[in-house]
Amino acid sequence: MMNEFDNPGSLAPTGFHIGGSGYRVIRGEPGAVIRGEGKKVLRHDVTIKKTTLGLINGMYDGIRPGNMVVEEMGNYLIQQGL
Repeated sequence: MMNEFDNPGSLAPTGFHIGGSGYRVIRGEPGAVIRGEGKKVLRHDVTIKKTTLGLINGMYDGIRPGNMVVEEMGNYLIQQGL
């Protein structure tokens, strides 16, 4: 997962798993955000935001506003030095 932040596209061929659910990378921002789409019919999407000290992830139905909430929270924590 961490490699995807530094080398965008590294997860594209295989996707990734969180909590036993599979996701494919749909897009992101190098060094900052990974966005994934659930692989199953009844799926949730996920956004992972890298902050100074860790990762924030959110799972939600549909792209918006879930990804915006995760990214804004991550930006706030970065501004706070976290």
